[in-house]
Amino acid sequence: MRSRRRTRWLVMATVPAAVVMGAVPAGIAAAASQAGSSAAGPQHEYIVILHNQNNAIGAGSAARRFAVSAQQRPVLAQLHSLGGRELASTSLVNAVVVKSTAAQARILASNPAVAQVVPN
Repeated sequence: MRSRRRTRWLVMATVPAAVVMGAVPAGIAAAASQAGSSAAGPQHEYIVILHNQNNAIGAGSAARRFAVSAQQRPVLAQLHSLGGRELASTSLVNAVVVKSTAAQARILASNPAVAQVVPN
């Protein structure tokens, strides 16, 4: 009998705490993302084409994928710091497809590694 009460008490004490612990961070993250995207305007898809196209490296080679990844990494870091997100990446053409606001796209276009940013 005593172990049943203890088990029931433990369940009654831990379940609400677990629900609150899981719901609070999710709610904060959702509120932050909504505030960031609504304040800056609507998001659209853009193709960010980088200057260095790695023409001297074979199209399907691991070396090209490695080089492209290394070149895209700082641009993607800038994108994420601005609040945008990456949708896709390609190594045949050194470019990434992103979802961002027009203001974020203009900032990305000013990056020296970026050749151009075009609407998708």
